[in-house]
Amino acid sequence: MNRRIDAAARQRVAMLIAALRETAEAELPAGLAVEGRDDGIAISGPGLARRLAYDGSLRGLAFAMRGMRRRG
Repeated sequence: MNRRIDAAARQRVAMLIAALRETAEAELPAGLAVEGRDDGIAISGPGLARRLAYDGSLRGLAFAMRGMRRRG
């Protein structure tokens, strides 16, 4: 029973990550790359920090990323 629940949870997480990746690819400006990972997505590209700081369309993403930083 626990294996089925665990498998279903893992499948749901994979679907959510895939949806997040698709959304990020559609909304991010050209030049930024989105890579799916087991635990989420990675966004990379030249000038990413500057874009996060000054591009109004990315400000919400920057604030969301601040809240997701790992503490430790």
